Amino acid sequence: MKNYYILFMMIIMTSLSYGQIFITEIADPEDATTCRFVELYNAGATAVDLAAAGYKIQRYTNDSTTPQTAVPLTGTIAAGGFFIISRSGFQNCFGFAPDLILPSGTVADGNGDDKIQLLNNVDAVVDIFGVVGELSAGTCHWHQDGRAERIATVTTGNNGVWNEAKWNVTGLSATTPVGCTNHTNASVKTTDGVFDPGAWIGAPVTNTVVSLTTVENSVSENVGTVDVCVSITNPAAGVATSVELVLNASSTAINGTDYVSITFPYVLTFPAGSTSDQCLTITIINDSDVEPLENIVFELQNPSGGNSAALGTIIMHTLSIEPSDLNVPNVGDIIVTEIMQNPDKVSDANGEWFEVHNITTAPIDMNGWKLTDHNSSSYLNNTIGTTIVPAGGYLVLSTNGDSSTNGNIPVVNYDFGGSGTGLGNALGSIVLTAENTEIDRVDWTNSGSFPVPTGASMELSTTAYNSVLNDDGANWGLGTTAYGDGDLGTPGTVNDFTLAVNLNEIEGFEVYPNPVNTGGFRINSSSKTYKSIYLYDVQGKKVFSSVIENNGFINVSSLKPGLYILKVDEEGNLATRKLIIK
Repeated sequence: MKNYYILFMMIIMTSLSYGQIFITEIADPEDATTCRFVELYNAGATAVDLAAAGYKIQRYTNDSTTPQTAVPLTGTIAAGGFFIISRSGFQNCFGFAPDLILPSGTVADGNGDDKIQLLNNVDAVVDIFGVVGELSAGTCHWHQDGRAERIATVTTGNNGVWNEAKWNVTGLSATTPVGCTNHTNASVKTTDGVFDPGAWIGAPVTNTVVSLTTVENSVSENVGTVDVCVSITNPAAGVATSVELVLNASSTAINGTDYVSITFPYVLTFPAGSTSDQCLTITIINDSDVEPLENIVFELQNPSGGNSAALGTIIMHTLSIEPSDLNVPNVGDIIVTEIMQNPDKVSDANGEWFEVHNITTAPIDMNGWKLTDHNSSSYLNNTIGTTIVPAGGYLVLSTNGDSSTNGNIPVVNYDFGGSGTGLGNALGSIVLTAENTEIDRVDWTNSGSFPVPTGASMELSTTAYNSVLNDDGANWGLGTTAYGDGDLGTPGTVNDFTLAVNLNEIEGFEVYPNPVNTGGFRINSSSKTYKSIYLYDVQGKKVFSSVIENNGFINVSSLKPGLYILKVDEEGNLATRKLIIK
């Protein structure tokens, strides 16, 4: 009996020991899959050699009931310390190396529909996130493009029994999860300052910690001044705390040329007991050069004083200086006319591209413009590729300018590969911005009227070449001309797709004068029936409506000068024209 009691106590003690290491954060950033990570925390009083103790970590992909092969953990996790498991690339987002780097497709690469579990030396489950065999979409463990964080009161692993109330979960789902204690339906980026590998709300803080308040910020070149601030946690009542800001070598802005000269290292000092942020004020120099975005990358180092002062989770900050000297055209002068977001002959990373068209009679230079997709932003730079769109011509931008690996795209004028920009297959966007003016945008989703392509581009109808009509998925079709290795599309040339308009176009339709310079205009057609008139601004907002007889005068003197889209309905027959009011 005594032997059974001893064995029972050994099992209990072993279980308690293992339970003191558990999962505290799982990250799937919207903007950087290479920065996904799993964070473990040691709530025990002694350091643990993970390999000697036999810890393993394992992933169930989506709703599979068969896990991937368990990955043995190596390394030591200190008492009250953390162990970060991630992919190569983690350091680019968070400024320090993870404790264990694993290949893509493994535990370190889980998305918001995967389940993660921690095993002990006999493969018993010490801790688990999610419900095995259950698709996460619409559930409390859905964290795609987001984050799952253990609540502060947890002290041990859950021995394989998931409890959603023990987690703070954020993730973007088409179906909003219901009945959840702590779920937020939203996406999170690495730049939002939410992810905190190496820290946890439930971990006791005893030493003074200093950290940059944000990962990044952007300002216009003509903004004047901007602050970069450092926060402090647990300051010492009687001892000041200091930390140095230094200039990271990845900075592209020139000290003393693009901003008023700063002597580095720059020391920030927190008075004893103070919890107020300390900031460095940067004065931006507004030159007249036409140039793309420039960065100042700051880094924290050498904390001192306080209660054994240490660096926090955010030790690098990127201040982006946006140009203010671009030649900004009118909204809609450049439009997106073709998108290949899902090639078939090569991978998306190699073969994605999109095309823009200049509807004006003069060349337009896109140097310095911001290119934004559904995840990230980058700036076009004429040192990388052509940024000039010829009058009435096209520019093709691709993730890969190498024809030997991109599916033999006939022409690539600009290679944006490496910028972080990518084109979502089912849900995505392309936004072109010059300074603070949005020139054009297209947002697509397969739940709407946009086509769902595989191996063919989405093409804007040649009858809908303007920045309002390309917002409507009904005006897009699929490319039908084979190029290169066999995908379909017309990069750099007129699109295949044309909507049939002969059945609904108003016969004999004409608008005059256009441009409007007399306060109004007239519409004429072969029919003498009444016509419904609608005017939309370049953002697609209806700003005017009226009903007129044939050749009736339409007074638009109340509208501001600019570009409008005119839509006319004559007993079910339709006509659309671009209207300019001077």
